[in-house]
Amino acid sequence: MNIESITPRGGPTYGTTRVTVRVSDIEELVDAFSDPKCKFGSNSMIVEATYVKCSVAPSSFYDKEK
Repeated sequence: MNIESITPRGGPTYGTTRVTVRVSDIEELVDAFSDPKCKFGSNSMIVEATYVKCSVAPSSFYDKEK
């Protein structure tokens, strides 16, 4: 498993920013971790996550996700 990208690079400290983490070869983890979570800093900042099958990655950081 390789993390290919995390976007956006930043956001407000109060939350509500949608974060996309692109990972290669994650298929085996989807079954093992059926209730994904993301942690931002401390244990008080653990949030629900969702697996989404992504399209082809944008060609640059500034391109929009399809």
